[in-house]
Amino acid sequence: MGSWDVSSFGNDGAKDWLEELLQAKGADRVFRSLMAAGKLGPNDYLQSTECECAIAAAEIVAAGAGNPSAKLPPKASQWVQDRNFTAGAEIVDLALRVVERVSKNSELKELWDDTDSAEEWYGLIEDLEKRLRGSEVYASKLAERMQQASSNIEGTNQLCDEALTLISNGDHEGAIAKYDEALTLDPNAQIAYLGKGTCYLSLGRYEKAVDSFGRSLRIGKEVTQAYHLRAQAYFHLERYHECIEDLTTLIAKKPEGWDAYWIRGIAYEAVGLFLKGATDFSKVLELQPKFEEALGRRADCYEALGSFDMAAKDRERMKKMMTQ
Repeated sequence: MGSWDVSSFGNDGAKDWLEELLQAKGADRVFRSLMAAGKLGPNDYLQSTECECAIAAAEIVAAGAGNPSAKLPPKASQWVQDRNFTAGAEIVDLALRVVERVSKNSELKELWDDTDSAEEWYGLIEDLEKRLRGSEVYASKLAERMQQASSNIEGTNQLCDEALTLISNGDHEGAIAKYDEALTLDPNAQIAYLGKGTCYLSLGRYEKAVDSFGRSLRIGKEVTQAYHLRAQAYFHLERYHECIEDLTTLIAKKPEGWDAYWIRGIAYEAVGLFLKGATDFSKVLELQPKFEEALGRRADCYEALGSFDMAAKDRERMKKMMTQ
Protein backbone atom coordinates (compact mmCIF):
# COMPACT_ATOMS: atom_id res chain seq x y z
CA MET A 1 0.00 0.00 0.00
CA GLY A 2 2.81 2.43 0.90
CA SER A 3 4.28 2.36 -2.61
CA TRP A 4 1.03 3.35 -4.24
CA ASP A 5 0.29 6.79 -5.58
CA VAL A 6 -2.09 8.59 -3.22
CA SER A 7 -4.10 10.09 -6.09
CA SER A 8 -7.55 8.74 -6.93
CA PHE A 9 -6.23 6.80 -9.92
CA GLY A 10 -2.94 5.82 -8.31
CA ASN A 11 -3.91 2.22 -7.55
CA ASP A 12 -4.45 -0.85 -9.70
CA GLY A 13 -8.17 -1.05 -8.95
CA ALA A 14 -8.86 2.49 -10.16
CA LYS A 15 -6.58 2.09 -13.19
CA ASP A 16 -8.37 -1.09 -14.28
CA TRP A 17 -11.72 0.60 -13.67
CA LEU A 18 -10.72 3.53 -15.89
CA GLU A 19 -9.60 1.24 -18.72
CA GLU A 20 -12.96 -0.51 -18.64
CA LEU A 21 -14.74 2.85 -18.63
CA LEU A 22 -12.80 3.96 -21.71
CA GLN A 23 -13.99 0.86 -23.57
CA ALA A 24 -17.63 1.34 -22.60
CA LYS A 25 -20.11 3.17 -24.79
CA GLY A 26 -21.88 5.08 -22.03
CA ALA A 27 -21.52 6.19 -18.42
CA ASP A 28 -23.23 3.18 -16.85
CA ARG A 29 -20.02 2.08 -15.17
CA VAL A 30 -19.82 5.39 -13.27
CA PHE A 31 -23.35 4.99 -11.92
CA ARG A 32 -22.95 1.28 -11.12
CA SER A 33 -19.76 1.81 -9.12
CA LEU A 34 -21.35 4.52 -7.00
CA MET A 35 -24.57 2.58 -6.54
CA ALA A 36 -22.64 -0.54 -5.48
CA ALA A 37 -21.06 1.41 -2.63
CA GLY A 38 -24.10 3.55 -1.85
CA LYS A 39 -26.75 0.83 -1.65
CA LEU A 40 -25.16 -0.97 1.29
CA GLY A 41 -26.48 -0.34 4.78
CA PRO A 42 -24.74 2.17 7.06
CA ASN A 43 -23.06 -0.61 9.06
CA ASP A 44 -21.97 -2.69 6.05
CA TYR A 45 -18.23 -2.78 5.45
CA LEU A 46 -16.87 -1.44 2.17
CA GLN A 47 -14.03 -3.50 0.73
CA SER A 48 -10.98 -1.69 -0.63
CA THR A 49 -11.67 -2.63 -4.28
CA GLU A 50 -15.22 -1.20 -4.06
CA CYS A 51 -13.78 1.96 -2.53
CA GLU A 52 -11.11 2.41 -5.20
CA CYS A 53 -13.69 2.14 -7.98
CA ALA A 54 -16.12 4.40 -6.16
CA ILE A 55 -13.51 7.12 -5.63
CA ALA A 56 -12.52 6.91 -9.31
CA ALA A 57 -16.18 7.21 -10.31
CA ALA A 58 -16.61 10.20 -7.99
CA GLU A 59 -13.69 11.92 -9.71
CA ILE A 60 -15.40 11.44 -13.08
CA VAL A 61 -18.59 12.89 -11.59
CA ALA A 62 -16.69 15.91 -10.21
CA ALA A 63 -15.20 16.47 -13.66
CA GLY A 64 -18.63 16.12 -15.26
CA ALA A 65 -19.97 18.68 -12.79
CA GLY A 66 -17.31 21.20 -13.81
CA ASN A 67 -14.77 20.72 -11.00
CA PRO A 68 -12.15 18.22 -12.23
CA SER A 69 -9.03 17.35 -10.26
CA ALA A 70 -5.77 18.86 -11.46
CA LYS A 71 -4.42 15.29 -11.27
CA LEU A 72 -7.19 13.71 -13.33
CA PRO A 73 -5.55 11.41 -15.92
CA PRO A 74 -5.61 13.00 -19.42
CA LYS A 75 -7.50 10.06 -20.89
CA ALA A 76 -10.18 10.45 -18.20
CA SER A 77 -10.52 14.14 -19.08
CA GLN A 78 -10.75 13.19 -22.73
CA TRP A 79 -13.48 10.64 -21.98
CA VAL A 80 -15.55 13.31 -20.17
CA GLN A 81 -15.10 15.65 -23.13
CA ASP A 82 -15.76 13.07 -25.86
CA ARG A 83 -18.87 11.71 -24.16
CA ASN A 84 -20.07 15.22 -23.27
CA PHE A 85 -20.62 13.77 -19.79
CA THR A 86 -22.57 16.12 -17.52
CA ALA A 87 -23.29 15.14 -13.92
CA GLY A 88 -26.70 16.06 -12.52
CA ALA A 89 -27.44 17.03 -8.93
CA GLU A 90 -28.59 13.56 -7.86
CA ILE A 91 -25.46 11.77 -9.06
CA VAL A 92 -23.28 14.47 -7.49
CA ASP A 93 -25.15 13.98 -4.21
CA LEU A 94 -24.68 10.22 -4.42
CA ALA A 95 -20.96 10.60 -5.18
CA LEU A 96 -20.53 12.92 -2.21
CA ARG A 97 -22.27 10.51 0.18
CA VAL A 98 -20.17 7.59 -1.06
CA VAL A 99 -16.89 9.51 -0.70
CA GLU A 100 -17.82 10.57 2.83
CA ARG A 101 -18.58 6.99 3.72
CA VAL A 102 -15.30 5.69 2.30
CA SER A 103 -13.43 8.22 4.42
CA LYS A 104 -15.22 7.19 7.63
CA ASN A 105 -15.81 3.44 7.52
CA SER A 106 -14.08 1.32 4.91
CA GLU A 107 -11.21 -1.06 4.36
CA LEU A 108 -9.49 1.53 2.16
CA LYS A 109 -9.52 4.04 5.03
CA GLU A 110 -8.00 1.46 7.38
CA LEU A 111 -5.30 0.57 4.85
CA TRP A 112 -4.27 4.20 4.44
CA ASP A 113 -4.40 4.74 8.22
CA ASP A 114 -1.57 2.19 8.51
CA THR A 115 0.74 4.18 6.23
CA ASP A 116 2.80 7.36 6.46
CA SER A 117 0.69 8.82 3.63
CA ALA A 118 -2.61 8.82 5.55
CA GLU A 119 -2.69 12.59 6.01
CA GLU A 120 -2.06 13.12 2.30
CA TRP A 121 -4.87 10.68 1.41
CA TYR A 122 -7.33 12.44 3.72
CA GLY A 123 -6.34 15.71 2.07
CA LEU A 124 -7.17 14.26 -1.34
CA ILE A 125 -10.55 13.00 -0.08
CA GLU A 126 -11.32 16.40 1.44
CA ASP A 127 -10.44 18.08 -1.86
CA LEU A 128 -12.74 15.71 -3.76
CA GLU A 129 -15.62 16.39 -1.35
CA LYS A 130 -15.03 20.13 -1.65
CA ARG A 131 -15.10 19.98 -5.45
CA LEU A 132 -18.31 17.94 -5.45
CA ARG A 133 -20.02 20.32 -3.00
CA GLY A 134 -18.71 23.33 -4.86
CA SER A 135 -20.16 22.31 -8.21
CA GLU A 136 -22.79 24.67 -9.55
CA VAL A 137 -25.37 21.94 -10.03
CA TYR A 138 -25.01 20.76 -6.40
CA ALA A 139 -25.11 24.30 -5.00
CA SER A 140 -28.28 24.98 -7.00
CA LYS A 141 -29.92 21.79 -5.75
CA LEU A 142 -28.90 22.57 -2.17
CA ALA A 143 -30.45 26.03 -2.39
CA GLU A 144 -33.64 24.47 -3.77
CA ARG A 145 -33.76 21.97 -0.92
CA MET A 146 -33.21 24.70 1.67
CA GLN A 147 -36.01 26.79 0.20
CA GLN A 148 -38.35 23.79 0.18
CA ALA A 149 -37.38 22.89 3.75
CA SER A 150 -38.05 26.47 4.87
CA SER A 151 -41.46 26.39 3.20
CA ASN A 152 -42.27 23.02 4.79
CA ILE A 153 -41.25 24.26 8.25
CA GLU A 154 -43.50 27.31 7.91
CA GLY A 155 -46.43 25.16 6.77
CA THR A 156 -45.81 22.58 9.49
CA ASN A 157 -45.68 25.22 12.23
CA GLN A 158 -48.93 26.77 10.97
CA LEU A 159 -50.71 23.42 11.02
CA CYS A 160 -49.40 22.62 14.50
CA ASP A 161 -50.65 26.00 15.74
CA GLU A 162 -54.07 25.20 14.28
CA ALA A 163 -53.97 21.83 16.03
CA LEU A 164 -53.30 23.52 19.37
CA THR A 165 -56.33 25.78 18.86
CA LEU A 166 -58.49 22.71 18.19
CA ILE A 167 -57.12 21.01 21.33
CA SER A 168 -57.99 24.06 23.43
CA ASN A 169 -61.55 23.72 22.11
CA GLY A 170 -61.63 20.04 23.01
CA ASP A 171 -61.47 18.80 19.41
CA HIS A 172 -58.69 16.21 19.68
CA GLU A 173 -59.79 14.31 16.58
CA GLY A 174 -59.57 17.49 14.51
CA ALA A 175 -56.15 18.20 15.99
CA ILE A 176 -54.91 14.74 14.99
CA ALA A 177 -56.00 15.43 11.41
CA LYS A 178 -53.99 18.70 11.46
CA TYR A 179 -50.93 16.90 12.80
CA ASP A 180 -51.28 14.33 10.01
CA GLU A 181 -51.28 17.17 7.47
CA ALA A 182 -48.13 18.55 9.07
CA LEU A 183 -46.46 15.15 8.82
CA THR A 184 -47.34 14.99 5.14
CA LEU A 185 -45.31 18.17 4.67
CA ASP A 186 -42.50 17.04 6.95
CA PRO A 187 -42.41 13.33 7.92
CA ASN A 188 -39.79 14.18 10.56
CA ALA A 189 -41.84 16.86 12.33
CA GLN A 190 -41.13 15.80 15.89
CA ILE A 191 -43.61 18.24 17.41
CA ALA A 192 -46.42 16.78 15.29
CA TYR A 193 -45.79 13.27 16.62
CA LEU A 194 -45.71 14.64 20.17
CA GLY A 195 -48.97 16.47 19.57
CA LYS A 196 -50.65 13.41 18.08
CA GLY A 197 -49.49 11.28 20.98
CA THR A 198 -50.90 13.78 23.49
CA CYS A 199 -54.24 13.77 21.68
CA TYR A 200 -54.37 9.99 21.65
CA LEU A 201 -53.53 9.98 25.35
CA SER A 202 -56.43 12.33 26.07
CA LEU A 203 -58.77 10.15 23.98
CA GLY A 204 -57.72 6.98 25.79
CA ARG A 205 -56.20 5.48 22.63
CA TYR A 206 -53.09 4.38 24.43
CA GLU A 207 -51.55 2.04 21.84
CA LYS A 208 -51.59 4.82 19.26
CA ALA A 209 -50.16 7.19 21.84
CA VAL A 210 -47.27 4.80 22.49
CA ASP A 211 -46.59 4.59 18.76
CA SER A 212 -46.63 8.39 18.28
CA PHE A 213 -44.33 9.08 21.23
CA GLY A 214 -42.01 6.32 20.05
CA ARG A 215 -41.78 7.91 16.60
CA SER A 216 -41.04 11.26 18.19
CA LEU A 217 -38.18 9.78 20.20
CA ARG A 218 -36.65 8.25 17.09
CA ILE A 219 -36.42 11.60 15.33
CA GLY A 220 -33.57 14.03 15.85
CA LYS A 221 -33.28 15.78 19.18
CA GLU A 222 -34.41 13.78 22.19
CA VAL A 223 -37.39 15.34 23.98
CA THR A 224 -37.48 14.09 27.55
CA GLN A 225 -41.18 14.93 27.92
CA ALA A 226 -41.94 12.17 25.42
CA TYR A 227 -40.66 9.58 27.92
CA HIS A 228 -43.02 10.92 30.57
CA LEU A 229 -46.01 10.91 28.23
CA ARG A 230 -45.28 7.46 26.82
CA ALA A 231 -44.85 6.14 30.36
CA GLN A 232 -48.38 7.34 31.14
CA ALA A 233 -49.71 5.47 28.10
CA TYR A 234 -47.82 2.34 29.13
CA PHE A 235 -49.26 2.69 32.65
CA HIS A 236 -52.84 2.83 31.36
CA LEU A 237 -52.12 -0.25 29.25
CA GLU A 238 -50.78 -1.98 32.41
CA ARG A 239 -47.46 -2.43 30.63
CA TYR A 240 -45.73 -1.55 33.88
CA HIS A 241 -42.22 -2.75 33.09
CA GLU A 242 -42.08 -0.54 29.97
CA CYS A 243 -43.53 2.31 31.99
CA ILE A 244 -40.77 1.87 34.58
CA GLU A 245 -38.11 1.75 31.86
CA ASP A 246 -39.24 5.06 30.35
CA LEU A 247 -39.49 6.77 33.73
CA THR A 248 -36.05 5.51 34.72
CA THR A 249 -34.66 7.09 31.54
CA LEU A 250 -36.53 10.31 32.31
CA ILE A 251 -35.31 10.43 35.93
CA ALA A 252 -31.70 9.95 34.80
CA LYS A 253 -32.11 13.05 32.61
CA LYS A 254 -34.31 15.12 34.95
CA PRO A 255 -33.91 13.85 38.53
CA GLU A 256 -35.75 16.85 40.01
CA GLY A 257 -39.18 15.86 38.65
CA TRP A 258 -41.19 14.40 41.52
CA ASP A 259 -44.09 13.16 39.36
CA ALA A 260 -41.82 10.69 37.54
CA TYR A 261 -40.93 9.07 40.88
CA TRP A 262 -44.62 9.07 41.81
CA ILE A 263 -45.79 7.18 38.72
CA ARG A 264 -42.79 4.84 38.79
CA GLY A 265 -43.47 4.09 42.48
CA ILE A 266 -47.05 3.07 41.67
CA ALA A 267 -45.78 0.94 38.77
CA TYR A 268 -43.25 -0.77 41.05
CA GLU A 269 -46.04 -1.43 43.53
CA ALA A 270 -48.21 -2.91 40.77
CA VAL A 271 -45.53 -5.48 39.84
CA GLY A 272 -44.76 -6.37 43.45
CA LEU A 273 -41.45 -4.49 43.78
CA PHE A 274 -42.46 -2.92 47.07
CA LEU A 275 -39.03 -1.88 48.29
CA LYS A 276 -38.38 0.06 45.10
CA GLY A 277 -41.86 1.52 45.32
CA ALA A 278 -41.24 2.69 48.89
CA THR A 279 -37.93 4.23 47.81
CA ASP A 280 -39.64 6.20 45.06
CA PHE A 281 -42.41 7.40 47.38
CA SER A 282 -39.71 8.54 49.82
CA LYS A 283 -38.17 10.58 47.00
CA VAL A 284 -41.57 12.08 46.23
CA LEU A 285 -41.90 13.15 49.88
CA GLU A 286 -38.41 14.61 49.80
CA LEU A 287 -39.40 16.78 46.83
CA GLN A 288 -43.06 17.31 47.91
CA PRO A 289 -43.14 17.03 51.75
CA LYS A 290 -46.88 17.76 52.00
CA PHE A 291 -48.01 15.15 49.48
CA GLU A 292 -50.04 13.04 51.88
CA GLU A 293 -51.05 10.42 49.29
CA ALA A 294 -47.38 9.46 48.93
CA LEU A 295 -47.38 8.60 52.64
CA GLY A 296 -50.35 6.30 52.13
CA ARG A 297 -48.68 4.57 49.18
CA ARG A 298 -45.44 4.15 51.07
CA ALA A 299 -47.34 2.74 54.04
CA ASP A 300 -48.93 0.16 51.72
CA CYS A 301 -45.47 -0.84 50.47
CA TYR A 302 -44.12 -1.10 54.03
CA GLU A 303 -47.02 -3.35 55.01
CA ALA A 304 -46.41 -5.58 51.97
CA LEU A 305 -42.78 -5.85 53.12
CA GLY A 306 -43.83 -6.70 56.70
CA SER A 307 -42.58 -3.40 58.14
CA PHE A 308 -45.75 -2.69 60.08
CA ASP A 309 -44.22 -0.17 62.51
CA MET A 310 -42.96 2.01 59.64
CA ALA A 311 -46.33 1.70 57.91
CA ALA A 312 -48.10 2.80 61.11
CA LYS A 313 -45.85 5.84 61.44
CA ASP A 314 -46.62 6.88 57.86
CA ARG A 315 -50.36 6.50 58.40
CA GLU A 316 -50.21 8.53 61.63
CA ARG A 317 -48.25 11.26 59.89
CA MET A 318 -50.79 11.25 57.06
CA LYS A 319 -53.68 11.73 59.51
CA LYS A 320 -51.94 14.72 61.08
CA MET A 321 -51.43 16.26 57.61
CA MET A 322 -55.10 15.83 56.79
CA THR A 323 -56.24 17.58 59.98
CA GLN A 324 -53.89 20.56 59.60
